[in-house]
Amino acid sequence: VHLVERNEEILQNFPKSVRVASYRSLLAKNVSLYLNTGLKEVAANSITVFKDNKNEVIPIDLLLWTAGTEAQDWINNLDCQKTAQGKLLTRSSLQLIDYPEVFALGDIAEIYPSKQVIPATAQAAYQAASVVAKNISAVIRKKSPQPYYYLHLGDMLTLGKQSALVSSFGINIIGRLADIMRRFVYILRLPSKRHQLKVFQHWAKKILLRLRYSPVLSKQPIESKNTR
Repeated sequence: VHLVERNEEILQNFPKSVRVASYRSLLAKNVSLYLNTGLKEVAANSITVFKDNKNEVIPIDLLLWTAGTEAQDWINNLDCQKTAQGKLLTRSSLQLIDYPEVFALGDIAEIYPSKQVIPATAQAAYQAASVVAKNISAVIRKKSPQPYYYLHLGDMLTLGKQSALVSSFGINIIGRLADIMRRFVYILRLPSKRHQLKVFQHWAKKILLRLRYSPVLSKQPIESKNTR
């Protein structure tokens, strides 16, 4: 596996502890890291990367490309203030500057002026959704909407099969325990008790099947020969 990163380090928007743990995990899995490297050409069975004004051809079987987000055409055509990237400018209450009766949140919105950097993550959008719901209720009741302040609760990411990293308030947990914690957090974030129960049952079933067919547990005891 080859990982090509245009920047000088991976996960540059994450805390240093998360970057270091992820970097070590990739190296332990023998992943080749190409940092500060650009992609020049993609062919049927190879890619050409360039670094320090030099080209290198890497044979490949499968190419996975990750890129940034781009605004939809209908958003670009809206008659309201937007950023150069096409995000809708909102007040601190997440109301559009030109149309206060309209709310926007998540990747599509950007608060102006903003006193803090709000990441384009599900965590930030989840918190914003709660604020928008309360502000819609406030507007209906003729009350003033409240501003949105993002609270960073931490970071979670997978580090491979049955391994993850959980970093929150200066505490870092890596490995199987972090993977279990991450799964529980996602289950708790599901929209209803029915969803939570269904996903938890599916997860528990996979664990039981894995234990049942584990080579260690399924190994039959070897009978000793009678030497008499």
